[in-house]
Amino acid sequence: MTPKEKAEELVNTFKNYVAEKDFFGDNIELNNAKQCALIAVDEIIQLLERTSPNSYSHNFYKQTRNEIENI
Repeated sequence: MTPKEKAEELVNTFKNYVAEKDFFGDNIELNNAKQCALIAVDEIIQLLERTSPNSYSHNFYKQTRNEIENI
């Protein structure tokens, strides 16, 4: 799985839990899902920075974070 695929998977997972409409009736679930995914990935990155900062996993999740922001 690539960082981009992981980013899309995380955002799509959270979409079901954050469905919401804004004042104008526009669906803002994507932004809410992205924020949830970023929170999850940031937690993983913080853990990996303490345990294995130069690992493949650490780099993978840093790239995944960037991909989430690009969605």
